Amino acid sequence: DLRRASRAYFLAMLARLGRLGYIRVQRAKSNRDYLRELTRRALGTPVGGERFAAAIGIFERGWYGEHPVTESDIETLRESVAAWS
Repeated sequence: DLRRASRAYFLAMLARLGRLGYIRVQRAKSNRDYLRELTRRALGTPVGGERFAAAIGIFERGWYGEHPVTESDIETLRESVAAWS
């Protein structure tokens, strides 16, 4: 199920960003809150917030908007998780 896979990759990215200290994962935060926090803390990093913003779009369209999630979307999310190593 690609929709659930997109959620798993997105949650994995949040966990990784939290372990790296770029965000503080908290239940009450929105994805936009995480983006603002990441943008503030990751200034000057090679990945920055652009990749995370794209991942938010993919995840939210598929999870909340119920748009079809494609293999290409999953690959983009996988690469986004890997980029924050």
